[in-house]
Amino acid sequence: MIENCPKLIRVKELAEMLSLSCSSLDNIRKEDPSFPKAIKLGARATGFFIHEIDEWLESRREKR
Repeated sequence: MIENCPKLIRVKELAEMLSLSCSSLDNIRKEDPSFPKAIKLGARATGFFIHEIDEWLESRREKR
């Protein structure tokens, strides 16, 4: 296993983690320019760095 490698999370896992449907997550991705950009993993696979998602969630919490 690669040590110190940033953890990636797939779109479906991210939607579940945020308690959103995949289509709701897609809407947030389109509407919020501060949302982390996806990483292309293959022809039909994308993922997100979990630390970037954590930072985005923290920034939303601070805006409340």
